[in-house]
Amino acid sequence: QIPQAADGSCQFRSLSHQLFGDARYHLAVREHLVEYMREQRDLYAAFVAEDFDDFLTAMARPGDWGDELTLTAAADFFEVGIHVLSSEEDNYYLLIGNDAAPKQCFLLYTGSGLKAEVKVNIKDQVKDQHELRHLYHS
Repeated sequence: QIPQAADGSCQFRSLSHQLFGDARYHLAVREHLVEYMREQRDLYAAFVAEDFDDFLTAMARPGDWGDELTLTAAADFFEVGIHVLSSEEDNYYLLIGNDAAPKQCFLLYTGSGLKAEVKVNIKDQVKDQHELRHLYHS
């Protein structure tokens, strides 16, 4: 497990680490996901209570927490399954995307509020990172 900074970007850092083997690409992951949600507005806007453009503007800012919708967009954009294990009793496991996809991400959520911490399990790290890097750079 690799702890990620609890700075509001922990979800994006964890996704970056799972997808590319390094958390330092978290800003690019965030940027691509926000742009993807903007382009696929019809798929995502109905799941946001506030104005969708306001949501995207906020989500584009480093430090704004990712949520279930950003995980859904990540699963769609990167074509991966995302498994979230949580310390919350009523919501201890969440699968987002396709668990039959060839690439899987594993995140562990162990906090709440501003004390959130997300860790990644490198034993289950995504396979074929070169393919995803190519997708990321295209």
